[in-house]
Amino acid sequence: MTLTGEDGLDAGIPSLPVFLSFSKAAGGGSAAVGTTQLTSTPTLFTANSSGALAITYTAPPVLPTSGIDSIMVQDLSSNPTEFNTDSYDFTAGAPVISVGDSNVTQAHGKPGVPGTMTVTISPPQKTATTVQYVSICGIGDKWCSEDFTQVTTPKTIKIGANKTSAVITVRQFSYGGANGGEDFNEGWFVKLQTPSVGVIGRSVGEGVLLPDVENDSLPPNMWVGDTGVVPTTDTAGVPVYFVVTMGRAESTAVTFSYATANGSAVAGTNYTAVSGTGTVTAGNTSALIEVMIPSQAVPTKNLTFTMTISNDSAGLTIVRPTGTGTLLSH
Repeated sequence: MTLTGEDGLDAGIPSLPVFLSFSKAAGGGSAAVGTTQLTSTPTLFTANSSGALAITYTAPPVLPTSGIDSIMVQDLSSNPTEFNTDSYDFTAGAPVISVGDSNVTQAHGKPGVPGTMTVTISPPQKTATTVQYVSICGIGDKWCSEDFTQVTTPKTIKIGANKTSAVITVRQFSYGGANGGEDFNEGWFVKLQTPSVGVIGRSVGEGVLLPDVENDSLPPNMWVGDTGVVPTTDTAGVPVYFVVTMGRAESTAVTFSYATANGSAVAGTNYTAVSGTGTVTAGNTSALIEVMIPSQAVPTKNLTFTMTISNDSAGLTIVRPTGTGTLLSH
């Protein structure tokens, strides 16, 4: 069995400088961008015009009993919005089933455009293999159902006998956004689970919708979106970002209060609690709230916490006061 091949990590924004790092656990594989080997020390690269980086990952020649190798990308924009981790989990002798990322899509003007993710199995099996999947909110706006078709009851996809792949299709939606060209990418995840044979390698694939065009006819509302991330054992941890959005820009700055609260994720262990005052600057429609996810093993089931906003200074209608942060399981 081999998992040598080229993998595209989405940086989300064209030609953006990003840091890449590689965490080599018991898996013992290697990763490189061109001839530059990735290590645990973040290395600076620049994404291509499509906002992607070509990364070659090579599995160890002899697979260990277990282990996880991970690649992480972090952007360097003033308002970073995309963090993505590719994880490779191996069990010797068992086929590995993985999912890739979806095509990056400009949502405006393409209502209902499909997002496709390829599910692969290595090595191919003599009989058909099935695996289930669900969809999960990434960086979104009011409700993820506005961005893509949500799959909360697991669906099953089949990889045919002697075949190496199958395609998951998730419908993405389009709508006007009052962003003036400064809105943030919106995202969603697909998570694999319950394979009929073998083990899950890369369990989470990401889809990205690029910003829409300005629409000043939207009402003066405010809301907070959801976000999600795969935790890392890197000692620096990894941040997630909640996007707070207004239906249209205001001529003066708008402040609001925010605070996190536990769900199945526990502050101090799974995430760092935050509270305070956020600001959407004059002429803009969005603000980010950062929450640090400390170093930890990938959970065996999804863990969640919430972010609640209140008390905006402009007297807007807060149509969605609470967003959910998800620590994605492997």
